[in-house]
Amino acid sequence: MKVIWEHLVFKFSSDFTQHISFFILVSIFLPFHLNGTPALSDSLDFLRMDQRDSIAGKPDYHFKISYWNDNFGYQNAIRDLVYPGKDDGVTAAFRLQYGIFHHAYTTNIDLYYAILTNRESDYRLDLIAVRVTNEKTLSWGSVMLGFGMIGHGNFGGAKIQNWYHKLGGYNEVDLEYLDESTFGITATAQVQNRIWQKPHTTISSFLATALRTGTGVSYLRGGLTLNQTYRIPEFGTPGQIQLLVGGFNYFPTLQIFNPLFRQGLMAGGLVSAKIFPHGTLSLWATMNQYGLKSPHYGITIAYQSKIFHPGNLSGVLFP
Repeated sequence: MKVIWEHLVFKFSSDFTQHISFFILVSIFLPFHLNGTPALSDSLDFLRMDQRDSIAGKPDYHFKISYWNDNFGYQNAIRDLVYPGKDDGVTAAFRLQYGIFHHAYTTNIDLYYAILTNRESDYRLDLIAVRVTNEKTLSWGSVMLGFGMIGHGNFGGAKIQNWYHKLGGYNEVDLEYLDESTFGITATAQVQNRIWQKPHTTISSFLATALRTGTGVSYLRGGLTLNQTYRIPEFGTPGQIQLLVGGFNYFPTLQIFNPLFRQGLMAGGLVSAKIFPHGTLSLWATMNQYGLKSPHYGITIAYQSKIFHPGNLSGVLFP
């Protein structure tokens, strides 16, 4: 099985992929000047439904909070049902997002916070990133470009992790922080192409890249997503199921990140449902999203002013 996996993983060379990432990042400016007919993005198709006319021309905003962990909460009670994670590497992460959608443009402000541990080499560090992205919806898909800052150091992750472990009846993780704190800048880009679309089903391809300086990891990833929207007749509740398969390659800026991010294939599934007039709940699980052959389990709670905003796996893979 190991041999098959090694033949399946992406074998990009570092220099070649970094050049491709730079090309994508620069050329991404072009689609923002295309005069294509604005179209609803995958996450907004069908979801406006009866609201399309009433909100035409008016901004829509949302606020999301996401959390994911490589060990399912209180897993001891259901260990026979849920695949256990390693409780190492990117062991937990959080994201706050504020976004505004207006005239085919979506502007998001994201704050990411991740707790990273390396039990084998006996160290830990926390990663924090802030970025602003602008995404334009086009007739064939969407393009996104973003910039921000990223840093690593001691940002309280040990206290959060050990509080959570104590609450769930797990042993504390006694690892020392690295001495230095480092900060840098980040640039991200993504192109999404709508391959096939029916009223409630959309299949899209995506290609995303990020370039980092100073700290963190750059990456190149691509794959396919399937979005299936639904409505529960008894409650009139809209929802969405999303499936994702893809491949990725990470490029650490520092040696300390090498054991924590690898290359490979990943898969994920997400279910979203509107739980009250302005609120949406999303639950998801992924496998191997950081290349360590470990699962991650996550939750997103969203507040939206007008439009139903389901979760999106591409937003929680890595900043």
